[in-house]
Amino acid sequence: MNTRPLKEIWQEFHTANPTVRIRDAAAQLGVSEAELVATGCSETCTQLLLDWHAILSQLHTLGTVMALTRSDAMVHEATGYFAEPHFHGDTALFFRPGLDTRYFLGSWKHAYAVNENGRLSLQFFDAYGTATHKIYMQEHSHLSAYHQLVADFRTPQQRQHIHVERAVPDLPQPLVDQTIDITSLRQSWAKIRDVHEGNRIIKNLGGNRRAIYRALGSDYAQLLPSSTVETLLTALAEQQLPLMLFGMNEATVQSYGGTISKLLQTGPWFNVLDPGFNLHLRTGEIGEVWRLRKPSDDGWVTSLDVFDWHGQEIMVMTDNRGRGNRNPWLGLNYCWAWSRSNDVMHYPMLENHCRRYNHHSLTINATRRNGHALHHLPRRCFISPSRFPVEAAQWQHNGGTQAYPLHCGWIDYAQMAWGNHCSRLTNLTTCCIGVKVVTSCHAKDKAR
Repeated sequence: MNTRPLKEIWQEFHTANPTVRIRDAAAQLGVSEAELVATGCSETCTQLLLDWHAILSQLHTLGTVMALTRSDAMVHEATGYFAEPHFHGDTALFFRPGLDTRYFLGSWKHAYAVNENGRLSLQFFDAYGTATHKIYMQEHSHLSAYHQLVADFRTPQQRQHIHVERAVPDLPQPLVDQTIDITSLRQSWAKIRDVHEGNRIIKNLGGNRRAIYRALGSDYAQLLPSSTVETLLTALAEQQLPLMLFGMNEATVQSYGGTISKLLQTGPWFNVLDPGFNLHLRTGEIGEVWRLRKPSDDGWVTSLDVFDWHGQEIMVMTDNRGRGNRNPWLGLNYCWAWSRSNDVMHYPMLENHCRRYNHHSLTINATRRNGHALHHLPRRCFISPSRFPVEAAQWQHNGGTQAYPLHCGWIDYAQMAWGNHCSRLTNLTTCCIGVKVVTSCHAKDKAR
């Protein structure tokens, strides 16, 4: 048994491993991050009183800051300012304009003001000493307000040793829950009018999201490959389409809304590195990815829910839209279908190919030469729940008023053509099924 003071062990480790982050160092030393932070009390950190309402009510005085929420698989960093908080029991809410965060204060148990070689921050931890949220001062932060906050909430005694609970590994939640009444669940889901009602339904059923998604059925929830996350982020960056991206742990949820641009893979991490927003995603830790659809008064809301291997929800992506927008996540569905078609377009044995799309699907037609034979290799990515466009009720042959097929036109620039047709498109979702046999192939993209 090692009886040396933790402070001494930590200093020795940090000297030998200066590039190892404190969260990873804590895991290697078999302690919590909060315990390592506490060893610097009165030197590199100040322990703060646990008056959450009072502390959070002062965040607006700090000016521009960087808010960081993370789990083992994801780090979400958003730069902005805090507005006035709204409190509902043990939940604190900050809304736009400004940083958009939700704090579940029942899980917050420790608070420190930290000075890491001149980099100032406020850091909050749960009962196990795991970081729940951090707020870093920036170049234009109001440092006088920061120092005043630290002075106001400094604890009378600065303890370099704290007690934390030892985490017991959670048993994995079952992927199938036989107690769920599937009929009742689907009926409740179909009646959703506000997206937050879905969370209440999930909470009332015990909170096992993955089991509930499986019970919902593929028209509401569809399991996708884990690579979908990277594919969509790449497509969104290329097309400069806005999104909402939520990063979360069990005690904090924070969001970013806007476009993303600079993407970079570094080792196991897939990164978004933009001014005002950074995302670091350890893609190998992604366990499941679900496409989730919820009805609402503003039309269908489509999101991508990301879980780690332990079943913990770590990230959610959805469309960045305001009320009254009847085309939820339109661009993201298109980007997903377009990027999936690249799998075929870039296949080295293909000699000729084209892509076309309408309000139901994107189809790729390609040819491959095998000796003297010419094979057509079609693939269709459906972006609406209807099985085939020809079966839609609006066409004259089905009793509707519109002529079929729609007008066809040539395009050279896919994003512009898609934008020209956006006003016709409604209630798009994402899935990939089946193939369609075609008999012709063109060298240009074609939009229908």
